[in-house]
Amino acid sequence: MAHRRFAAARRAAGIRGSFTPHLVRHMSASVALSNSVPITDVSRWLGHANIQTTFAIYWHLVPSSWDAAKAALDREYDAWSKGCRALSNKRNI
Repeated sequence: MAHRRFAAARRAAGIRGSFTPHLVRHMSASVALSNSVPITDVSRWLGHANIQTTFAIYWHLVPSSWDAAKAALDREYDAWSKGCRALSNKRNI
């Protein structure tokens, strides 16, 4: 029933037959993952039984977390080292 309504709307809009509900589902997941939406959320939205299914299909779209992790650690180190310098300066007064 839903597929027939989708197909009728697609035809009325003049969109090719290759544009299917499955394609919309795949495009939505791809766009979400490419824009750093957590794979756990996308997996849940897609109704996958486990995250391995989602990862097996979309692994190439999951951004590397290396740069984000490095930036977070650099920020923490900078804050920590500034705090240590400030404490050291207070002791030397």
